[in-house]
Amino acid sequence: MKIVFITEIYVYDMLDLDLFDNIEYKYVKNIIEKECLEIDIYIEDLGQDELGYCNIRFTFEIPYDKINEKVISKKFVVEKKYLCSDDYAKKINNLYCEIDEED
Repeated sequence: MKIVFITEIYVYDMLDLDLFDNIEYKYVKNIIEKECLEIDIYIEDLGQDELGYCNIRFTFEIPYDKINEKVISKKFVVEKKYLCSDDYAKKINNLYCEIDEED
């Protein structure tokens, strides 16, 4: 069964999960210093491959500019592979468990 959920995640967690690695600095420069800022994020479990990696898709918007008092955001879709026994996968699983407990 594919797990899909929406949650808020702190910027420091996004940094830990390496979600900004391939995003241009101009989009993240205003938020990386605000580690306690929460970002809405859509997380989709794409399943496990034959090598034991968890494939996960993250979709989120980053506010990066302001024009005439209107915040400009850009949407990003990032796909990552984490070894299922790795701390990254456990962190994502913990996020899912927290959401599940709230329901």
